Amino acid sequence: MQERLLSPRTIEFGTRQLRFICQHNPRGITDGWRLKSEENKYRQDNLDDVAVLQADFDALQGTQRQMPIIGFEEGMHNWMKLVEVFTHRFVTMSRDRILAISGIAERYGRVFGDQYCAGIWRSTFAKALFWEPAGELHPRPQIWQGPSWSWTSINGPVRFTLDSVSDEDELPIVAIDIELANPANPYGELLEGSGHLTLKARTLMALLTFVEDKAFGPEVFAKGVMMRRNITTFTIRVSYDALDPTDEERDANNVVLIELSSKCGDHNWSCRGMVVRLVTEDIYTRVETFEYKTDGTNRRKDDESLEQWQQRVFRELSWFSGECAKVIDII
Repeated sequence: MQERLLSPRTIEFGTRQLRFICQHNPRGITDGWRLKSEENKYRQDNLDDVAVLQADFDALQGTQRQMPIIGFEEGMHNWMKLVEVFTHRFVTMSRDRILAISGIAERYGRVFGDQYCAGIWRSTFAKALFWEPAGELHPRPQIWQGPSWSWTSINGPVRFTLDSVSDEDELPIVAIDIELANPANPYGELLEGSGHLTLKARTLMALLTFVEDKAFGPEVFAKGVMMRRNITTFTIRVSYDALDPTDEERDANNVVLIELSSKCGDHNWSCRGMVVRLVTEDIYTRVETFEYKTDGTNRRKDDESLEQWQQRVFRELSWFSGECAKVIDII
């Protein structure tokens, strides 16, 4: 994909047409039966993508991390779109996943002026941490490819699940420790074991349960415990990142839910965060994400005032109420 998008001129030999594509000529020259290439959402070589890498960069200059700015937000959206399409492609050496998009990242870096953290731009963490596998789950790689919180850590296609970039809350990030394999290439691979993400957030213990589905693979649920006057439990569906390579690892179902954002709206309460598993003392690894929004009987009732609704959220729905934030290190 890099070769296609970064090349100033391209000659495409298709089964039914020959196309000459120049970055400064949006239509190109076609010798064949149709002017444009056939639609394919995984090609990522259409005019919009080319414009992101050339002309649109001029319009984006001066918008580095100044939110909310339409040009900046569109640029971030285009990067995530590129990643989604890129991850559908096969890489000969899976640990080279981050290298195979580093040239495009370098081009975006000229505009964003942002820290590149294992495939994610630091100013987009509020959204970009919420990636999930798209389609069938792949086995968790045996060879380290990147920190567990990054999409580079797994194989197969991914998608980003949150709709907005600029209106999301800031995440409780304390520090990000990135060590590059080659310090001269900030968009390349990391040293193995690098990429510590330190958060300060509220947490809850939970247990994972797996329900087999022959058509779509295993469904994963987390059952959490709220420690209040009365001990109560809740169960939510979570998005699992990859299949554990052994039954022993899968059976290690003790996990921790990390609250990254909770919001009480006029009619709904929502909560989203990360599910992690303890690796060593005070060190965790990501296994999945969760996002929950009230519906049905849990929503604000018609005869319930806003104050009553907010009190009920704190009393019954806000799982992390009463918990103290603590520092968590994720690798």
